[in-house]
Amino acid sequence: MRGVTVTCPKCTAEMPVEFSYCGKCGMRLLPPEAVASATRQVTVLFADISGFTSLAERLDPEELHENMRTAWDAIAAEIRGTGGLIEKYIGDAVVAVFGAVGHEGDHPERAQRAALAILGALDRENARIAERTGRYLALRVGVNTGLAMAGAIGDKESEFGVLGDAVNVAARLEQAAEPGEVLVGDATYRLTPGLFTYEPHPPVAAKGKSAPLVAWRLLREETAVASDRRRTPLVGRDGEIALLMGALDDALASKGRIVSIVGEAGLGKNRLVDELLADPRALGARVARARCSPYDQHRAYGAIADLLRRALAIGTSAPTEIAHRTLSETLPGMDPEATKLVLAALGYGLTLPPLSGDTRRKLLDRAIRDLVLRVARTQPVILALTDVQWADTASQELLTTLAPAFANVTALVITTYRPELTPPWTTSRGHLQIRLPALDPTSSATLLQALLPAGALPQQAVDDVVARSAGSPTYLEEASRWLVSTGVVVEREGATPLADVSRMTDLPDGLPMLLLRRAEQASAPERRVLHAAAVAARASDPTLMRALFGQDVEVDACLAALSARGLLEPTTHGDYRFRQPLLREYVYESIGPRQRAELHGRIGQVLESVMPEVAAQQPELLAHHFASSGQIPRAIAHAMRAGERAASLYALKDALHHYRAAAELARRLPGQGGDERARALLQACDAARGLGRTDALAMAEEGLAAGPSEDTLRAALRRRAGELAARSRETQRSAEHLAEADRLIPAEGRERAELTLAKAFLARSDERPAEALNVGRTAVKEALAANDRALALEAEEAVASFAADAGAADESLRATERCVEHANAIGDLSGLARALATLTYAALDRGDLVTAEDLANQLLGAESRLGNVDGEAGALRALGRVFFGLGRLAEAEATLQRALALADPLAQGQQPPDPASTLLVLGSVAIERGQFAAAGRTLAEARALAERSPSRLHIAARVAAELARLALLQGALEDAQQQAATAYSAATAHECRRCGAGIAATLVEVACATGDLAVADARRTEGLEHAFRLGLPVATAEIRAASARLLAARGDVVGARNECIEALAVFEKLGPTYLADRTKRRIQELDVTGRAQSA
Repeated sequence: MRGVTVTCPKCTAEMPVEFSYCGKCGMRLLPPEAVASATRQVTVLFADISGFTSLAERLDPEELHENMRTAWDAIAAEIRGTGGLIEKYIGDAVVAVFGAVGHEGDHPERAQRAALAILGALDRENARIAERTGRYLALRVGVNTGLAMAGAIGDKESEFGVLGDAVNVAARLEQAAEPGEVLVGDATYRLTPGLFTYEPHPPVAAKGKSAPLVAWRLLREETAVASDRRRTPLVGRDGEIALLMGALDDALASKGRIVSIVGEAGLGKNRLVDELLADPRALGARVARARCSPYDQHRAYGAIADLLRRALAIGTSAPTEIAHRTLSETLPGMDPEATKLVLAALGYGLTLPPLSGDTRRKLLDRAIRDLVLRVARTQPVILALTDVQWADTASQELLTTLAPAFANVTALVITTYRPELTPPWTTSRGHLQIRLPALDPTSSATLLQALLPAGALPQQAVDDVVARSAGSPTYLEEASRWLVSTGVVVEREGATPLADVSRMTDLPDGLPMLLLRRAEQASAPERRVLHAAAVAARASDPTLMRALFGQDVEVDACLAALSARGLLEPTTHGDYRFRQPLLREYVYESIGPRQRAELHGRIGQVLESVMPEVAAQQPELLAHHFASSGQIPRAIAHAMRAGERAASLYALKDALHHYRAAAELARRLPGQGGDERARALLQACDAARGLGRTDALAMAEEGLAAGPSEDTLRAALRRRAGELAARSRETQRSAEHLAEADRLIPAEGRERAELTLAKAFLARSDERPAEALNVGRTAVKEALAANDRALALEAEEAVASFAADAGAADESLRATERCVEHANAIGDLSGLARALATLTYAALDRGDLVTAEDLANQLLGAESRLGNVDGEAGALRALGRVFFGLGRLAEAEATLQRALALADPLAQGQQPPDPASTLLVLGSVAIERGQFAAAGRTLAEARALAERSPSRLHIAARVAAELARLALLQGALEDAQQQAATAYSAATAHECRRCGAGIAATLVEVACATGDLAVADARRTEGLEHAFRLGLPVATAEIRAASARLLAARGDVVGARNECIEALAVFEKLGPTYLADRTKRRIQELDVTGRAQSA
């Protein structure tokens, strides 16, 4: 029985008597004095018509009103139809509120349905409006949920209104939306899990807000098919789920994690990811999920680019301007060069800054890291990358560098892959590996029975299916589908299902045949679309399919049918992918070779003509399609573009793959494509050379053997071969190549400078250091004359090396200083950092601590801009040594702790930031501060980490020497003698003069203390020779100061005192202060000894 109602005086709708306002039109129902406002949770929709201003300029007021009335009528009908109240119109905008009257709790859902509906309503009216006005209109919509005052806002005669921050946020979201776009606030998003499909949007800056607003782009209502996978039971994985949810909890508590789910195909790795993403704790996180395919293995930065596009909601068809704006909004102040590099990694064709490859790579990696961290500081981030066994090398390496950066942010990275892969991030501290075993028989039976109607199969039949599954949940899921779809199991309403157990023998034993049998059940048109999807390799865009089949096939109907059969599934981006990744592989292999080749060719042509943005972003994909269809020239062209794209990002392993592939394809051209093959091998040689591979020379000579007809191509190959042979000390081979290159290369220009530099390496390989130095100087001049500063930098670096070989240390330093000039001129941060590092350590060696401090700060700045963590650690370590030498021990310790914080001491793999070297210096500082216990612990830790240090050979000797000195100071002579022997053996084993000079003073003192004066004398002589040859004045002085003990032990106190006085003069001029203080104390001791002898 209906309750008492009241009639609205405006729209005549019947409303419950307790309503103060009409729930349909918002009209006041009660007298003014009876109306009271109330604070309640509401959802506000703010919509603005884009294009109104230009329309108002062209139409008179009456025409404008008529056209706008058409639009507003359609919009208002949709808002009211979903239970919204139109609070007011403001010119070309409308404000509606949901949940302001009544007690319905679904107002966030209704508001979003209304937002999608009004976009459609305006689209339907646009044709008529455009016909009358020549203009199309579009809506920008903002939706937000929050507390607001609803009721009579204003004076007592005022009608219904809402007031509060929820309204302001909705308005700000509307302003940030693009025409035709709906932006939803985070509160609204969290209140409607699983009901709609969203994309993340860059944080929206809002006036008066302390932090940007988290926003989501509303795409569509979620479909039943899309959520079907999440409803599949998860059985027998309780332990794995507990670990995964624990990692999620850690990430949400700002203890970022990287998780690897490892297992054979079909064991349910992706199903675990689904479970985590469906968990309420993940709601509100910005989720980016991408799946790798076999065709992604050499798509430079492909996996990371897919994740980044999804994390930042940059669609594959988004123009460069939109992508650029999204990056700028996400990370304001991003370096313009870094922005271009990120856009290039996303596949946009841009002219990249003229930087060295290493600088580009480091700037790009830092920019991507900063983008992800920026988002993670705004809201939780979950990055899920599946089938990583097919991810490109550059993406895997970048994920490894990202792992430690997530330690203190709300970020979770989930990867899935098969056991044959061992990715580099598995040794990082925040890594968790979850290995999936096959399901046990009990869990397998439970899963099968949960997938089938209750009581569908007798126990014997269940056991039979479980045995066939071998513990694969994918097999069990597909088997249940097959049993139902083929009628082996028939569900009956209100009765036990029927099962024709006699037909169980038809159930395929293996997963491949089971999946293919299900695919065979599709109709002929559906199978055509399924085959095309398998050949298309990655997620299939309906646009591609429509263009491929034209009017021959109802593509949309086939895609929907294949989704209903569980063979394909729609993604949140509107395309389709195989529900089971294995199915794509099996379907692809089942297609006949001729049909497969034809499909490859047609898909390649469609991508070129209909989807040029994909062709530009993924040339490697087109190279694959054309190579598989026998269209060799086009395949070579795209393979070369893929190589060029990878090389431009300094992803040299991927570049090498593509160039080698192009060279092999060229063999299939008439005459084996001599020029094409040689051109590809020239680029492959350069990539291999950049990777330091020993087969680079063979590639250049292979290119020559291809018989190129072009002189410039032959000259370039000869030049590369000559230089690489010289670097390999194959002098005769090098001379032959360079002589032929000399004949082909012009007398001036870049090519001539490159040839001259190669000749310098030839002279070095022939042990003519002075000639190498002179020829190298000529190469620098020729490079500058050709206005090629990058080549001049390369040649100047070689000159510095040649000068060192020739014993011209000062010339080597001057050349390194010129490297700084060249690097600054072209903005080459990597070259700058290399030169500054050399100069910094040279200043430390000669005891010029003031200069070393300035250089180390410059080095720190360059490495920080590059985002090069190991370089930053090295620069901080150098600064720590400077402060140590200047006697600023507290600053030294603080700076060294900063360096140590950049490392991951719990990681099990290589440690580029080199914590062992930092701990070594920290141990030395602790010794000078008299903190012997702390020094012992620190040095022991350094020794433990030494094996994972890039400088492990040097560290072993240095740590042992410091432990010997510590033992000597503590009076443990036997221990000191043992550590000294270890230090000497380590230094001798790797024949390092610098280590020999650095540890000699300690070895002399230990030998003197233990009374082994012959050993002390030998260590003194060796150490002084090493220090002299390297030009190390401070090390020389330290050895002489230590030798005072040897002379004193032999009774020559005057000689000992003279050695100390000369050493002190060096320390007082150059530092370090702690050695000056130590030497002064020794002189005082010698004076006391001398007076005693005189007495």
